[in-house]
Amino acid sequence: MQSEFESLQVRPQSAGELKDYVRHNAIDLRQMSLQQFRIWLQARIDEASTQEPFRLRCRIREVRTVHRRRIKDRERRLDAARRAYESLPATVEFERSAREVDSLNKGVLGLKVAVSEGRADPEKLLQFEQRLIAAEAGLAEARAALNTPEKRRLDRAKLSLDRLLEEVGLAKAEAQLDQNFDLQGSASTIAGTRFEMISSLAAGEFIIPKLGLVDQKAVILHGATLDCPQGELDQIVVTEEKNGIAKVHAVVEAKNNINDLAHGFRVRQENLAWFVGDSHGFNSTRYRTSRFRDGQYDGRIVQHHENGGVYRFDATSFDLFRELDCPPYRMKRLFFVTECRPLLGLGGGDLSRLMHRVATDYRFDIRSDAKLKRLYESMLETLPPVQTIDVLRLYASDDSLAGNIIMAQVV
Repeated sequence: MQSEFESLQVRPQSAGELKDYVRHNAIDLRQMSLQQFRIWLQARIDEASTQEPFRLRCRIREVRTVHRRRIKDRERRLDAARRAYESLPATVEFERSAREVDSLNKGVLGLKVAVSEGRADPEKLLQFEQRLIAAEAGLAEARAALNTPEKRRLDRAKLSLDRLLEEVGLAKAEAQLDQNFDLQGSASTIAGTRFEMISSLAAGEFIIPKLGLVDQKAVILHGATLDCPQGELDQIVVTEEKNGIAKVHAVVEAKNNINDLAHGFRVRQENLAWFVGDSHGFNSTRYRTSRFRDGQYDGRIVQHHENGGVYRFDATSFDLFRELDCPPYRMKRLFFVTECRPLLGLGGGDLSRLMHRVATDYRFDIRSDAKLKRLYESMLETLPPVQTIDVLRLYASDDSLAGNIIMAQVV
């Protein structure tokens, strides 16, 4: 694959290669003994300990544990003071006035634009501006009325807690944690964008030829929602029919972290069922919107705009996905481009939540069988039934399916 990503080898897998990968990387948390889970968890803790957010959370937990009584006492005082303050009629009036001013501000800003474009009457703008002046005066009166013993007690409680958090170092540690999350989020976005580029190149090099579309003017579209309330398709391979409607030949998921492959698989199975009207494959209540009131796709034409082109889709666009080609799944035209790395047994989100619990629960002790068992059992309760190891085994079952898994590996 020739591109700016020349340090990566990107290619479809054979059934044998996928089976070898599964054999050497198989981690199934559902089948572990307690001791095996302890070893696995300790490895994850050791890995997480190299990351600043995890270390900061552990530090915050330790400080909170040492000063737990003092912090809890001041937090209770703050909660009591807040409840007393919020129950005051003056507080209720202030919050109502603040909402009114915010709403009128937005209205005035919108009307100014509309008037400048000739879409609204200047007289209406003047009325809104006068209402805003009156509402701001009312807000000032409501704010003045808040100078009560309850407000002063709330301010003292806030200040007391803030001083304690500053004194014991929690304020600084939590500020550092927030800053670290911002940096981490930016890095994650950059990595995701980079891998979507790799996925798009892979679709052009491998998927279009595999589907026999080289001479059919196939196009790869990116980030297509097609008005689906519960998903965005990373890439779809389409051709345009004579009636001007796009026909979807493949759906491609870009997963930089192979451990997230199962989440992508589950969501796409549900989305595809929605597009083809298979009510057994999705929960319609999750898909209800003002446009799709019964949660079902009604076949209306939806559009996707990309690179100056407009692509139109309707109920026929996903005809190639109507059959459950690998019951109970649609797999033959569902592709994954992912990076070859060790399996961890959990998707990125689930692992982050587990590490968050380990880092913040001052009662947890990995050496305690009872506490470890509670953690293990609670994790299993939230574990989705289909994991990445299961998806890879499904695709490895047949050579024609295995090629739908395209792996990128550093060389």
